[in-house]
Formats: sequence, structure tokens, C-alpha cells
Amino acid sequence: MPLVTIVEEVMDSNSIEAATGVSHLTQFVRKLEAAGCSVAVFMLDHGIFTGKPRCRWYIAGVSPECGGEKGAKFIQQVFQSVVKLRTMQPPTKFAPTVVDPDSADGAERRLLVKAGHLNSSRK
Repeated sequence: MPLVTIVEEVMDSNSIEAATGVSHLTQFVRKLEAAGCSVAVFMLDHGIFTGKPRCRWYIAGVSPECGGEKGAKFIQQVFQSVVKLRTMQPPTKFAPTVVDPDSADGAERRLLVKAGHLNSSRK
């Protein structure tokens, strides 16, 4: 059965469980591997998206029918590419609606000015 699993988990999941001597993260990875999945585990700091540092584990499990090890590594590379792009430049502002910049309607012009697409001094 084709399977792709991506799980976000808090950093504490890597702490050792006293009863088993194994972390929850390791247990989860072992279960994915037992199901025949190739697994990639990586960390992402959400601070680049939210402004508040929040480190999380990401676990990508991919069955052979969905690409196996190559699929798991691809998912990891996509996450890393998004992080790299996000840290390269500030987010782009978008106008909330499609408007005509030459419209006589003042409301449309205000939306464009607010979104940073028009100079407010332009008439």
C-alpha cells in the first residue's frame, strides 16, 4: 500500500522514555521502518516563519511505491529549500484583491497603496 507520512513533533519527543529506554521519536521511526518506509528525520526552526523560535522535528516516511529513500530525501530537500528561500528575503506583499491601478475608485487605489504596489503620492 502506498504511504507517505509527514509528522511534526516537538523537540521533547527525543527525550528517553524511562520505561523503554528509547525515545518516542526513535519508536515512531522504527514503526515506520517496520511498515517498509524509508525515513528522513530533520529539524526546522519555525522562527523564520513566525518570528518566534520554535524548533520541531519533522519525520518523513515514504513507502517504496512512493519513492522510498529518494522520496524521503526529496521531502527533506523541499523543506530545506523553503527555509533557504524564506531566509533570503522578506516576505512579498500581495494585494488582497485584483484591482485596476488606473481605476477612479479610491477604494481600489487605497488597497494597492496599502499593499505597497503604488506610491501614495500618485493621483
